Amino acid sequence: MMDDASRLWTRRRMLEATGGLLTASAWMPPVLAAAPQVKLPDTFAKTERERPGPPNPQPESERVGWAVVGLGHLSLEEILPAFGQMKRGRVVALVSGDRAKAQAIAKQYGVPDKGLYDYKSFDQLKDNPEVQAVYIVLPNSMHAEFTVRAAQAGKHVFCEKPMASTSAECQQMIDACKKADRKLGIAYRLQYEPHHRAVIQMARNKELGTLKLFTANNGQNQGEPNQWRHKKALAGGGALPDVGIYCLSAARYFSGEEPTEVQGFSQSTPNAPRFKEVEESFAFHLRFPSGFQAHCTSHYGAHETKDLRLMGTDGWASMDPGFAYSGLRLRVGMKSKTFPKADDTVERSFSQPSQFAREMDHFSRCVQENTVPHTPGEEGLADVRIIEALYRSAQEGKVVKLEAAKKLDAFRVMAILNERDVQALQHELPALLKVRDERVLNAFAPASQEKASPEAHVPPVTSATQDSAPKTHPCTEERDPGAPTSAPGQNASQTHHCVEEHRFDDLVSTAEQDTAPEDRLVKPNSGQPPPPAAPGCSTCEFRGECTEKSVADAALEDPFDCRSG
Repeated sequence: MMDDASRLWTRRRMLEATGGLLTASAWMPPVLAAAPQVKLPDTFAKTERERPGPPNPQPESERVGWAVVGLGHLSLEEILPAFGQMKRGRVVALVSGDRAKAQAIAKQYGVPDKGLYDYKSFDQLKDNPEVQAVYIVLPNSMHAEFTVRAAQAGKHVFCEKPMASTSAECQQMIDACKKADRKLGIAYRLQYEPHHRAVIQMARNKELGTLKLFTANNGQNQGEPNQWRHKKALAGGGALPDVGIYCLSAARYFSGEEPTEVQGFSQSTPNAPRFKEVEESFAFHLRFPSGFQAHCTSHYGAHETKDLRLMGTDGWASMDPGFAYSGLRLRVGMKSKTFPKADDTVERSFSQPSQFAREMDHFSRCVQENTVPHTPGEEGLADVRIIEALYRSAQEGKVVKLEAAKKLDAFRVMAILNERDVQALQHELPALLKVRDERVLNAFAPASQEKASPEAHVPPVTSATQDSAPKTHPCTEERDPGAPTSAPGQNASQTHHCVEEHRFDDLVSTAEQDTAPEDRLVKPNSGQPPPPAAPGCSTCEFRGECTEKSVADAALEDPFDCRSG
Protein backbone atom coordinates (compact mmCIF):
# COMPACT_ATOMS: atom_id res chain seq x y z
CA MET A 1 0.00 0.00 0.00
CA MET A 2 1.18 3.51 -0.76
CA ASP A 3 1.60 6.01 2.03
CA ASP A 4 -0.48 9.19 2.13
CA ALA A 5 2.19 11.33 0.47
CA SER A 6 2.48 8.95 -2.45
CA ARG A 7 -1.28 8.65 -2.83
CA LEU A 8 -1.68 12.44 -2.82
CA TRP A 9 0.55 12.47 -5.84
CA THR A 10 -1.50 9.96 -7.79
CA ARG A 11 -4.12 11.67 -9.87
CA ARG A 12 -3.22 15.23 -8.85
CA ARG A 13 0.33 15.06 -10.21
CA MET A 14 -0.91 13.40 -13.37
CA LEU A 15 -3.34 16.29 -13.90
CA GLU A 16 -0.80 19.00 -13.19
CA ALA A 17 1.88 17.39 -15.32
CA THR A 18 -0.51 17.48 -18.28
CA GLY A 19 -1.22 21.14 -17.86
CA GLY A 20 -4.31 20.69 -15.71
CA LEU A 21 -6.45 19.97 -18.77
CA LEU A 22 -7.10 16.36 -17.86
CA THR A 23 -9.34 16.99 -14.88
CA ALA A 24 -11.20 14.61 -12.60
CA SER A 25 -14.26 15.65 -10.65
CA ALA A 26 -12.66 14.25 -7.52
CA TRP A 27 -10.03 16.99 -7.72
CA MET A 28 -12.39 19.84 -8.55
CA PRO A 29 -13.19 22.46 -5.91
CA PRO A 30 -16.08 21.21 -3.74
CA VAL A 31 -18.51 23.86 -4.98
CA LEU A 32 -17.95 22.70 -8.57
CA ALA A 33 -18.04 18.99 -7.82
CA ALA A 34 -21.43 19.48 -6.12
CA ALA A 35 -23.15 20.72 -9.29
CA PRO A 36 -26.04 18.39 -10.23
CA GLN A 37 -25.47 16.07 -13.16
CA VAL A 38 -28.21 14.42 -15.21
CA LYS A 39 -27.71 11.43 -17.47
CA LEU A 40 -30.31 9.98 -19.81
CA PRO A 41 -30.47 6.43 -21.20
CA ASP A 42 -29.34 5.91 -24.77
CA THR A 43 -32.14 5.82 -27.32
CA PHE A 44 -30.05 4.99 -30.39
CA ALA A 45 -28.51 1.67 -31.42
CA LYS A 46 -24.76 1.17 -31.10
CA THR A 47 -24.53 1.58 -34.88
CA GLU A 48 -25.29 5.30 -34.53
CA ARG A 49 -22.80 8.00 -33.58
CA GLU A 50 -22.56 8.82 -29.89
CA ARG A 51 -24.55 11.83 -28.72
CA PRO A 52 -23.14 14.30 -26.20
CA GLY A 53 -26.10 14.02 -23.85
CA PRO A 54 -27.45 16.81 -21.64
CA PRO A 55 -25.08 19.77 -21.35
CA ASN A 56 -25.28 19.81 -17.53
CA PRO A 57 -24.25 23.45 -17.13
CA GLN A 58 -23.08 24.75 -13.80
CA PRO A 59 -25.54 26.80 -11.75
CA GLU A 60 -25.51 30.47 -12.72
CA SER A 61 -24.03 31.51 -9.39
CA GLU A 62 -21.00 29.25 -9.87
CA ARG A 63 -20.09 30.31 -13.41
CA VAL A 64 -17.30 32.71 -14.31
CA GLY A 65 -18.59 36.25 -14.86
CA TRP A 66 -17.49 37.81 -18.17
CA ALA A 67 -17.30 41.38 -19.44
CA VAL A 68 -17.42 41.75 -23.23
CA VAL A 69 -15.32 44.73 -24.33
CA GLY A 70 -16.53 46.14 -27.66
CA LEU A 71 -19.96 45.60 -29.21
CA GLY A 72 -19.24 45.25 -32.92
CA HIS A 73 -20.27 42.50 -35.34
CA LEU A 74 -18.31 39.70 -33.72
CA SER A 75 -19.64 40.42 -30.23
CA LEU A 76 -23.26 40.85 -31.27
CA GLU A 77 -23.42 38.06 -33.86
CA GLU A 78 -21.23 35.36 -32.31
CA ILE A 79 -19.85 35.97 -28.81
CA LEU A 80 -22.93 37.13 -26.89
CA PRO A 81 -25.22 34.46 -28.42
CA ALA A 82 -22.59 31.85 -27.45
CA PHE A 83 -23.23 32.44 -23.76
CA GLY A 84 -26.50 30.54 -24.25
CA GLN A 85 -24.48 27.39 -24.98
CA MET A 86 -21.89 27.81 -22.23
CA LYS A 87 -21.63 25.60 -19.16
CA ARG A 88 -19.16 27.63 -17.12
CA GLY A 89 -19.55 31.29 -18.06
CA ARG A 90 -22.14 34.07 -18.03
CA VAL A 91 -22.11 37.65 -19.29
CA VAL A 92 -22.34 40.18 -16.45
CA ALA A 93 -20.87 43.36 -17.97
CA LEU A 94 -20.57 45.21 -21.29
CA VAL A 95 -18.07 47.88 -22.36
CA SER A 96 -19.03 50.23 -25.18
CA GLY A 97 -18.54 53.80 -26.33
CA ASP A 98 -22.20 53.89 -27.39
CA ARG A 99 -24.35 54.05 -24.23
CA ALA A 100 -27.67 53.61 -26.05
CA LYS A 101 -26.44 50.51 -27.88
CA ALA A 102 -25.02 49.05 -24.67
CA GLN A 103 -28.33 49.56 -22.86
CA ALA A 104 -30.25 47.88 -25.66
CA ILE A 105 -27.94 44.87 -25.70
CA ALA A 106 -27.95 44.73 -21.88
CA LYS A 107 -31.72 44.28 -21.91
CA GLN A 108 -31.42 41.45 -24.42
CA TYR A 109 -28.96 39.52 -22.26
CA GLY A 110 -30.06 40.47 -18.76
CA VAL A 111 -27.01 42.58 -17.93
CA PRO A 112 -27.81 45.05 -15.12
CA ASP A 113 -27.27 48.77 -15.63
CA LYS A 114 -24.45 48.70 -13.06
CA GLY A 115 -22.61 46.33 -15.42
CA LEU A 116 -22.33 48.91 -18.22
CA TYR A 117 -19.03 50.74 -18.77
CA ASP A 118 -17.45 52.94 -21.40
CA TYR A 119 -13.77 53.19 -22.25
CA LYS A 120 -13.09 55.95 -19.76
CA SER A 121 -14.77 54.09 -16.89
CA PHE A 122 -13.23 50.74 -17.92
CA ASP A 123 -10.83 50.75 -14.97
CA GLN A 124 -13.80 50.73 -12.58
CA LEU A 125 -14.21 47.05 -13.42
CA LYS A 126 -11.85 46.49 -10.50
CA ASP A 127 -14.74 47.36 -8.17
CA ASN A 128 -17.11 44.80 -9.72
CA PRO A 129 -16.45 41.39 -8.12
CA GLU A 130 -18.92 39.68 -10.48
CA VAL A 131 -16.51 40.24 -13.37
CA GLN A 132 -13.72 37.67 -13.33
CA ALA A 133 -12.74 37.65 -17.01
CA VAL A 134 -12.86 40.14 -19.87
CA TYR A 135 -13.07 39.36 -23.59
CA ILE A 136 -11.21 42.02 -25.60
CA VAL A 137 -13.03 42.48 -28.94
CA LEU A 138 -11.52 45.75 -30.20
CA PRO A 139 -9.36 46.88 -33.15
CA ASN A 140 -5.96 45.21 -33.03
CA SER A 141 -4.02 48.30 -31.99
CA MET A 142 -6.14 48.58 -28.83
CA HIS A 143 -5.59 45.02 -27.58
CA ALA A 144 -2.45 45.78 -25.61
CA GLU A 145 -3.82 48.85 -23.84
CA PHE A 146 -7.02 47.19 -22.66
CA THR A 147 -5.30 43.94 -21.74
CA VAL A 148 -2.91 45.84 -19.50
CA ARG A 149 -5.74 47.87 -17.97
CA ALA A 150 -7.82 44.73 -17.39
CA ALA A 151 -4.93 42.94 -15.68
CA GLN A 152 -4.29 45.97 -13.50
CA ALA A 153 -7.98 45.88 -12.56
CA GLY A 154 -7.48 42.30 -11.38
CA LYS A 155 -9.30 40.58 -14.25
CA HIS A 156 -8.29 37.57 -16.34
CA VAL A 157 -8.00 38.40 -20.05
CA PHE A 158 -9.20 36.59 -23.16
CA CYS A 159 -8.15 38.54 -26.26
CA GLU A 160 -9.14 38.27 -29.91
CA LYS A 161 -6.56 37.42 -32.56
CA PRO A 162 -4.20 38.74 -33.70
CA MET A 163 -2.93 39.22 -30.18
CA ALA A 164 -1.57 42.70 -31.02
CA SER A 165 -0.05 44.73 -33.86
CA THR A 166 3.56 44.12 -32.77
CA SER A 167 5.52 41.51 -30.85
CA ALA A 168 6.60 44.21 -28.38
CA GLU A 169 2.94 44.82 -27.50
CA CYS A 170 2.39 41.07 -27.16
CA GLN A 171 5.23 40.82 -24.67
CA GLN A 172 3.83 43.81 -22.80
CA MET A 173 0.50 41.99 -22.45
CA ILE A 174 2.18 38.80 -21.22
CA ASP A 175 4.25 40.72 -18.68
CA ALA A 176 1.26 42.71 -17.40
CA CYS A 177 -0.85 39.60 -16.80
CA LYS A 178 2.04 37.77 -15.19
CA LYS A 179 2.74 40.74 -12.89
CA ALA A 180 -0.93 40.90 -11.88
CA ASP A 181 -1.12 37.09 -11.51
CA ARG A 182 -3.93 36.98 -14.05
CA LYS A 183 -4.44 34.50 -16.87
CA LEU A 184 -4.07 35.51 -20.50
CA GLY A 185 -5.63 33.52 -23.31
CA ILE A 186 -5.82 34.24 -27.05
CA ALA A 187 -9.06 33.48 -28.89
CA TYR A 188 -7.87 30.92 -31.42
CA ARG A 189 -11.35 29.43 -31.79
CA LEU A 190 -10.35 26.75 -34.30
CA GLN A 191 -7.85 25.16 -31.92
CA TYR A 192 -10.93 24.17 -29.87
CA GLU A 193 -13.16 23.20 -32.81
CA PRO A 194 -14.02 19.44 -33.19
CA HIS A 195 -13.02 19.04 -36.85
CA HIS A 196 -9.68 20.80 -36.36
CA ARG A 197 -9.10 18.78 -33.18
CA ALA A 198 -9.72 15.60 -35.21
CA VAL A 199 -7.12 16.60 -37.80
CA ILE A 200 -4.63 17.37 -35.02
CA GLN A 201 -5.25 13.89 -33.62
CA MET A 202 -4.81 12.26 -37.02
CA ALA A 203 -1.52 14.10 -37.46
CA ARG A 204 -0.23 13.15 -34.01
CA ASN A 205 -1.28 9.51 -34.53
CA LYS A 206 0.39 9.55 -37.95
CA GLU A 207 -2.82 8.37 -39.63
CA LEU A 208 -1.79 10.44 -42.64
CA GLY A 209 1.80 9.17 -42.50
CA THR A 210 4.64 11.66 -42.43
CA LEU A 211 3.31 15.18 -42.97
CA LYS A 212 4.64 16.77 -46.15
CA LEU A 213 2.58 19.72 -47.28
CA PHE A 214 -0.18 22.07 -46.14
CA THR A 215 -2.13 24.44 -48.37
CA ALA A 216 -4.71 26.96 -47.24
CA ASN A 217 -6.65 29.94 -48.61
CA ASN A 218 -8.65 32.34 -46.47
CA GLY A 219 -10.26 35.66 -47.30
CA GLN A 220 -13.19 37.62 -48.64
CA ASN A 221 -14.02 40.66 -50.74
CA GLN A 222 -13.95 43.61 -48.34
CA GLY A 223 -16.37 46.50 -48.70
CA GLU A 224 -16.47 49.89 -46.93
CA PRO A 225 -13.11 51.64 -47.53
CA ASN A 226 -13.23 53.55 -44.24
CA GLN A 227 -13.69 50.57 -41.93
CA TRP A 228 -10.99 50.07 -39.30
CA ARG A 229 -9.54 47.01 -41.04
CA HIS A 230 -8.34 49.29 -43.82
CA LYS A 231 -6.55 51.67 -41.42
CA LYS A 232 -3.02 50.59 -40.58
CA ALA A 233 -2.99 52.54 -37.33
CA LEU A 234 -5.90 50.43 -36.08
CA ALA A 235 -5.39 47.08 -37.83
CA GLY A 236 -1.59 46.88 -37.99
CA GLY A 237 -1.85 45.30 -41.44
CA GLY A 238 -4.34 43.96 -43.95
CA ALA A 239 -5.27 40.46 -45.03
CA LEU A 240 -2.29 38.75 -43.39
CA PRO A 241 -2.91 39.50 -39.68
CA ASP A 242 -6.70 39.38 -40.05
CA VAL A 243 -7.41 36.23 -42.07
CA GLY A 244 -3.98 34.93 -43.08
CA ILE A 245 -3.23 34.27 -39.43
CA TYR A 246 -5.69 31.36 -39.53
CA CYS A 247 -3.65 29.65 -42.25
CA LEU A 248 -0.40 30.36 -40.41
CA SER A 249 -1.76 29.11 -37.10
CA ALA A 250 -3.20 25.92 -38.65
CA ALA A 251 0.13 25.01 -40.25
CA ARG A 252 1.71 25.34 -36.81
CA TYR A 253 -0.82 23.39 -34.74
CA PHE A 254 -1.44 20.64 -37.30
CA SER A 255 2.27 19.90 -37.56
CA GLY A 256 3.18 20.83 -33.99
CA GLU A 257 6.29 22.50 -35.45
CA GLU A 258 7.40 26.10 -35.85
CA PRO A 259 8.75 27.48 -39.15
CA THR A 260 12.44 28.22 -39.47
CA GLU A 261 12.24 29.88 -42.90
CA VAL A 262 9.47 32.14 -44.20
CA GLN A 263 8.88 34.03 -47.43
CA GLY A 264 6.04 36.48 -48.10
CA PHE A 265 4.52 38.20 -51.12
CA SER A 266 2.26 41.25 -50.75
CA GLN A 267 0.02 42.68 -53.49
CA SER A 268 -2.57 45.46 -53.76
CA THR A 269 -4.60 46.83 -56.67
CA PRO A 270 -3.08 50.20 -57.65
CA ASN A 271 -5.11 53.27 -56.64
CA ALA A 272 -7.78 51.19 -54.87
CA PRO A 273 -9.19 53.31 -52.00
CA ARG A 274 -9.60 50.25 -49.77
CA PHE A 275 -5.91 49.41 -49.93
CA LYS A 276 -4.12 52.72 -49.56
CA GLU A 277 -2.74 51.71 -46.16
CA VAL A 278 -2.96 47.91 -45.93
CA GLU A 279 -2.31 45.05 -48.34
CA GLU A 280 -5.10 43.54 -50.42
CA SER A 281 -3.60 40.06 -50.50
CA PHE A 282 -0.67 38.27 -48.96
CA ALA A 283 0.74 34.89 -50.02
CA PHE A 284 3.39 33.10 -48.01
CA HIS A 285 5.53 30.00 -47.83
CA LEU A 286 6.75 28.34 -44.61
CA ARG A 287 9.48 25.73 -44.17
CA PHE A 288 9.68 23.59 -41.03
CA PRO A 289 12.57 21.60 -39.49
CA SER A 290 11.16 18.19 -40.50
CA GLY A 291 10.85 19.19 -44.17
CA PHE A 292 7.14 19.93 -43.85
CA GLN A 293 6.08 22.96 -45.92
CA ALA A 294 3.05 25.26 -46.04
CA HIS A 295 1.76 27.36 -48.98
CA CYS A 296 -0.96 29.83 -47.95
CA THR A 297 -2.87 32.81 -49.35
CA SER A 298 -4.98 35.48 -47.68
CA HIS A 299 -7.00 38.13 -49.45
CA TYR A 300 -9.34 41.08 -49.11
CA GLY A 301 -10.29 41.48 -52.79
CA ALA A 302 -11.55 38.08 -53.99
CA HIS A 303 -14.77 36.19 -53.29
CA GLU A 304 -14.99 34.42 -49.95
CA THR A 305 -12.71 31.35 -49.78
CA LYS A 306 -11.92 29.27 -46.69
CA ASP A 307 -10.27 25.96 -47.65
CA LEU A 308 -7.33 23.90 -46.39
CA ARG A 309 -5.62 20.59 -47.11
CA LEU A 310 -3.05 18.69 -45.02
CA MET A 311 -1.08 16.10 -47.01
CA GLY A 312 1.01 13.20 -45.74
CA THR A 313 2.72 10.17 -47.24
CA ASP A 314 -0.27 7.92 -46.47
CA GLY A 315 -3.25 10.21 -46.97
CA TRP A 316 -4.74 13.68 -46.84
CA ALA A 317 -7.31 15.61 -44.85
CA SER A 318 -9.14 18.58 -46.36
CA MET A 319 -11.74 21.03 -45.15
CA ASP A 320 -13.93 23.33 -47.23
CA PRO A 321 -15.02 25.45 -45.56
CA GLY A 322 -12.21 25.14 -43.07
CA PHE A 323 -12.11 28.52 -41.32
CA ALA A 324 -15.78 29.52 -41.04
CA TYR A 325 -17.72 30.06 -37.80
CA SER A 326 -19.94 27.05 -38.62
CA GLY A 327 -20.68 24.48 -41.31
CA LEU A 328 -17.15 23.03 -41.44
CA ARG A 329 -16.71 19.89 -43.55
CA LEU A 330 -13.84 17.41 -43.17
CA ARG A 331 -12.89 14.87 -45.83
CA VAL A 332 -10.12 12.27 -45.49
CA GLY A 333 -8.57 10.31 -48.35
CA MET A 334 -6.20 7.34 -48.33
CA LYS A 335 -5.69 3.88 -49.82
CA SER A 336 -8.61 1.56 -49.17
CA LYS A 337 -7.93 -1.11 -46.55
CA THR A 338 -10.66 -3.30 -48.05
CA PHE A 339 -9.94 -2.85 -51.75
CA PRO A 340 -6.18 -2.46 -52.35
CA LYS A 341 -6.75 -1.17 -55.88
CA ALA A 342 -8.97 1.67 -54.71
CA ASP A 343 -8.77 4.86 -52.69
CA ASP A 344 -11.23 5.63 -49.91
CA THR A 345 -12.55 9.14 -49.38
CA VAL A 346 -14.73 9.64 -46.33
CA GLU A 347 -16.40 12.65 -44.76
CA ARG A 348 -16.21 12.91 -40.97
CA SER A 349 -18.97 15.00 -39.43
CA PHE A 350 -18.97 16.21 -35.84
CA SER A 351 -21.61 18.15 -33.97
CA GLN A 352 -20.83 21.85 -34.24
CA PRO A 353 -21.67 23.80 -31.11
CA SER A 354 -20.60 27.42 -31.02
CA GLN A 355 -16.83 27.71 -31.47
CA PHE A 356 -16.91 30.73 -29.18
CA ALA A 357 -18.74 28.83 -26.43
CA ARG A 358 -16.10 26.12 -26.54
CA GLU A 359 -13.14 28.48 -26.23
CA MET A 360 -14.79 30.64 -23.56
CA ASP A 361 -15.85 27.59 -21.55
CA HIS A 362 -12.27 26.36 -21.67
CA PHE A 363 -10.95 29.69 -20.45
CA SER A 364 -13.64 29.77 -17.74
CA ARG A 365 -12.48 26.36 -16.60
CA CYS A 366 -8.88 27.56 -16.46
CA VAL A 367 -9.99 30.44 -14.22
CA GLN A 368 -11.95 28.09 -11.95
CA GLU A 369 -9.24 25.46 -11.68
CA ASN A 370 -6.17 27.71 -11.88
CA THR A 371 -4.65 26.14 -14.97
CA VAL A 372 -2.91 27.63 -18.02
CA PRO A 373 -5.10 28.15 -21.13
CA HIS A 374 -4.46 25.92 -24.13
CA THR A 375 -3.71 29.03 -26.23
CA PRO A 376 -1.83 31.35 -23.85
CA GLY A 377 -0.20 34.67 -24.63
CA GLU A 378 2.98 32.91 -25.79
CA GLU A 379 0.97 31.29 -28.60
CA GLY A 380 -0.26 34.67 -29.81
CA LEU A 381 3.24 36.15 -29.59
CA ALA A 382 4.61 33.32 -31.75
CA ASP A 383 2.18 34.13 -34.57
CA VAL A 384 2.85 37.87 -34.43
CA ARG A 385 6.62 37.32 -34.57
CA ILE A 386 6.18 35.19 -37.71
CA ILE A 387 3.86 37.82 -39.25
CA GLU A 388 6.55 40.46 -38.66
CA ALA A 389 9.09 38.21 -40.40
CA LEU A 390 6.72 37.70 -43.35
CA TYR A 391 6.27 41.44 -43.80
CA ARG A 392 10.03 41.87 -43.66
CA SER A 393 10.45 39.16 -46.27
CA ALA A 394 7.94 40.81 -48.61
CA GLN A 395 9.62 44.19 -48.19
CA GLU A 396 13.15 42.90 -48.73
CA GLY A 397 12.24 40.33 -51.38
CA LYS A 398 14.05 37.43 -49.75
CA VAL A 399 13.63 34.48 -47.40
CA VAL A 400 13.81 35.33 -43.70
CA LYS A 401 15.20 32.75 -41.32
CA LEU A 402 13.86 32.36 -37.80
CA GLU A 403 15.87 31.25 -34.80
CA ALA A 404 15.14 27.64 -33.92
CA ALA A 405 13.81 26.58 -30.53
CA LYS A 406 13.59 23.21 -28.87
CA LYS A 407 10.28 21.36 -28.87
CA LEU A 408 6.94 20.54 -30.44
CA ASP A 409 3.86 22.59 -29.48
CA ALA A 410 6.20 24.90 -27.66
CA PHE A 411 3.72 27.71 -27.11
CA ARG A 412 0.42 25.92 -26.54
CA VAL A 413 -0.63 23.57 -23.76
CA MET A 414 -1.48 20.26 -25.36
CA ALA A 415 -4.74 18.81 -24.07
CA ILE A 416 -6.29 15.36 -24.18
CA LEU A 417 -7.59 15.17 -27.72
CA ASN A 418 -10.90 13.46 -27.04
CA GLU A 419 -12.71 11.16 -24.65
CA ARG A 420 -11.27 8.01 -26.23
CA ASP A 421 -7.79 9.13 -25.19
CA VAL A 422 -9.08 9.66 -21.66
CA GLN A 423 -10.56 6.16 -21.58
CA ALA A 424 -7.25 4.74 -22.83
CA LEU A 425 -5.67 5.94 -19.61
CA GLN A 426 -7.59 3.23 -17.72
CA HIS A 427 -5.93 0.37 -19.55
CA GLU A 428 -2.91 1.52 -21.47
CA LEU A 429 -1.06 4.71 -20.65
CA PRO A 430 1.14 4.52 -23.78
CA ALA A 431 -1.94 4.87 -25.98
CA LEU A 432 -2.57 8.18 -24.28
CA LEU A 433 1.03 9.32 -24.25
CA LYS A 434 1.42 8.54 -27.93
CA VAL A 435 -0.76 11.52 -28.84
CA ARG A 436 0.78 13.86 -26.30
CA ASP A 437 3.56 16.26 -27.08
CA GLU A 438 7.21 15.81 -26.23
CA ARG A 439 6.94 17.52 -22.87
CA VAL A 440 4.43 15.02 -21.51
CA LEU A 441 6.32 12.07 -22.94
CA ASN A 442 9.41 13.25 -21.10
CA ALA A 443 7.48 13.87 -17.90
CA PHE A 444 6.37 10.25 -17.71
CA ALA A 445 9.48 8.55 -19.07
CA PRO A 446 12.08 7.00 -16.74
CA ALA A 447 15.26 9.03 -16.46
CA SER A 448 17.19 6.65 -18.69
CA GLN A 449 14.90 7.57 -21.59
CA GLU A 450 14.91 11.34 -21.09
CA LYS A 451 17.35 11.89 -23.93
CA ALA A 452 15.44 9.72 -26.38
CA SER A 453 13.06 12.41 -27.62
CA PRO A 454 14.34 14.57 -30.45
CA GLU A 455 13.96 18.32 -30.30
CA ALA A 456 11.96 20.12 -32.95
CA HIS A 457 12.78 23.67 -33.83
CA VAL A 458 10.51 26.58 -32.97
CA PRO A 459 11.06 30.30 -32.67
CA PRO A 460 11.70 31.24 -29.05
CA VAL A 461 9.76 33.71 -27.00
CA THR A 462 11.93 36.75 -26.49
CA SER A 463 12.34 38.43 -23.15
CA ALA A 464 11.95 41.94 -24.53
CA THR A 465 9.52 44.07 -22.59
CA GLN A 466 8.02 47.46 -23.03
CA ASP A 467 8.14 49.46 -19.82
CA SER A 468 6.37 52.56 -21.00
CA ALA A 469 2.72 53.01 -20.08
CA PRO A 470 0.26 52.01 -22.82
CA LYS A 471 -0.88 54.84 -25.03
CA THR A 472 -4.58 55.56 -25.02
CA HIS A 473 -5.89 55.28 -28.56
CA PRO A 474 -8.33 58.03 -29.45
CA CYS A 475 -10.55 55.70 -31.45
CA THR A 476 -13.34 54.09 -29.44
CA GLU A 477 -15.33 52.93 -32.40
CA GLU A 478 -16.22 49.28 -31.93
CA ARG A 479 -15.84 46.91 -34.79
CA ASP A 480 -15.48 43.20 -35.28
CA PRO A 481 -11.77 42.26 -35.17
CA GLY A 482 -12.59 38.53 -35.49
CA ALA A 483 -12.24 36.29 -38.47
CA PRO A 484 -14.55 36.31 -41.54
CA THR A 485 -18.04 34.97 -41.77
CA SER A 486 2.60 10.75 -30.05
CA ALA A 487 4.96 13.12 -30.76
CA PRO A 488 7.72 11.85 -33.06
CA GLY A 489 10.80 10.26 -31.69
CA GLN A 490 9.89 8.17 -28.69
CA ASN A 491 8.12 4.86 -28.73
CA ALA A 492 5.19 5.18 -26.34
CA SER A 493 5.55 1.53 -25.31
CA GLN A 494 8.77 2.48 -23.57
CA THR A 495 6.76 4.41 -21.00
CA HIS A 496 4.23 1.66 -20.22
CA HIS A 497 4.09 1.91 -16.45
CA CYS A 498 1.24 2.37 -14.05
CA VAL A 499 0.82 6.12 -13.72
CA GLU A 500 0.30 5.89 -9.95
CA GLU A 501 3.69 4.23 -9.42
CA HIS A 502 5.72 7.07 -10.87
CA ARG A 503 7.53 9.45 -8.56
CA PHE A 504 8.40 13.01 -9.42
CA ASP A 505 10.32 15.50 -7.35
CA ASP A 506 7.92 18.42 -7.10
CA LEU A 507 4.31 19.40 -7.57
CA VAL A 508 3.53 22.25 -9.91
CA SER A 509 3.08 25.22 -7.62
CA THR A 510 0.44 27.87 -8.01
CA ALA A 511 3.11 30.38 -8.91
CA GLU A 512 4.27 28.20 -11.79
CA GLN A 513 0.82 28.08 -13.34
CA ASP A 514 1.40 31.38 -15.11
CA THR A 515 4.90 30.71 -16.41
CA ALA A 516 5.57 29.83 -20.01
CA PRO A 517 4.04 26.42 -20.86
CA GLU A 518 7.38 24.79 -21.64
CA ASP A 519 8.68 25.72 -18.18
CA ARG A 520 5.62 24.57 -16.30
CA LEU A 521 5.87 20.81 -16.22
CA VAL A 522 7.32 18.75 -13.39
CA LYS A 523 10.52 16.88 -14.00
CA PRO A 524 10.90 13.11 -13.77
CA ASN A 525 12.77 11.64 -10.84
CA SER A 526 16.18 10.71 -12.09
CA GLY A 527 16.69 7.83 -9.74
CA GLN A 528 13.94 5.38 -8.95
CA PRO A 529 12.16 3.34 -11.65
CA PRO A 530 8.57 2.28 -10.95
CA PRO A 531 8.16 -1.08 -9.18
CA PRO A 532 6.49 -3.89 -11.11
CA ALA A 533 2.70 -3.85 -10.95
CA ALA A 534 0.77 -6.63 -9.25
CA PRO A 535 -1.52 -8.82 -11.37
CA GLY A 536 -4.62 -6.92 -12.40
CA CYS A 537 -5.75 -5.50 -15.68
CA SER A 538 -4.50 -7.72 -18.48
CA THR A 539 -3.48 -4.71 -20.50
CA CYS A 540 -1.59 -2.54 -18.06
CA GLU A 541 -1.83 -4.38 -14.74
CA PHE A 542 -3.45 -1.50 -12.87
CA ARG A 543 -4.37 -2.72 -9.42
CA GLY A 544 -6.94 -1.51 -6.92
CA GLU A 545 -4.63 0.43 -4.64
CA CYS A 546 -3.03 2.06 -7.62
CA THR A 547 -5.95 4.22 -8.76
CA GLU A 548 -8.01 4.18 -5.59
CA LYS A 549 -11.44 4.09 -7.28
CA SER A 550 -9.88 3.82 -10.75
CA VAL A 551 -9.75 6.46 -13.39
CA ALA A 552 -13.09 5.25 -14.73
CA ASP A 553 -14.78 6.74 -11.68
CA ALA A 554 -13.13 10.11 -12.11
CA ALA A 555 -15.75 11.45 -14.57
CA LEU A 556 -13.15 12.88 -16.93
CA GLU A 557 -14.43 15.26 -19.57
CA ASP A 558 -13.27 16.74 -22.84
CA PRO A 559 -11.73 20.06 -21.76
CA PHE A 560 -12.82 21.76 -24.98
CA ASP A 561 -16.37 20.36 -25.19
CA CYS A 562 -18.89 22.85 -23.86
CA ARG A 563 -21.56 20.12 -23.92
CA SER A 564 -19.68 17.22 -22.36
CA GLY A 565 -20.84 16.00 -18.97
